[in-house]
Amino acid sequence: MTVEERIELGYLPGGIKFQGQVEFYFMPFIFWILDNLKYDPVVIPGEVFRGNILIVNDGNIPDFLNAIDEYKISYAFLHENKLKDIKFYIDFDSKLFVSSYLVEVEDYLPDDSWKGVFDFPDKHVAKFT
Repeated sequence: MTVEERIELGYLPGGIKFQGQVEFYFMPFIFWILDNLKYDPVVIPGEVFRGNILIVNDGNIPDFLNAIDEYKISYAFLHENKLKDIKFYIDFDSKLFVSSYLVEVEDYLPDDSWKGVFDFPDKHVAKFT
């Protein structure tokens, strides 16, 4: 699938930090939502996506990352495809979710220990690239 086709399907670029490592992903919007039950309480039973993890929490982060591994991209890919302005930054280490996307994804955090911020994710990721 081409980059243009992915964009047409609603794929968005972002970064995820876990255990001190930052990786970049280009995946559908719904995959960036950490609590899909809050986002869409009418989740279809049996519908499987991102490893069937509806709420990403401390106990399933490695499983979540494994489920989205096929969407991992390099930093160079971002630049080569003019996707430099990432839309999301999820920092599992400090429980911070930064979004510049139109939907207030910070309203769909796993629990009260998380902080959601509407800001430019690039500002938070720049020190890791």
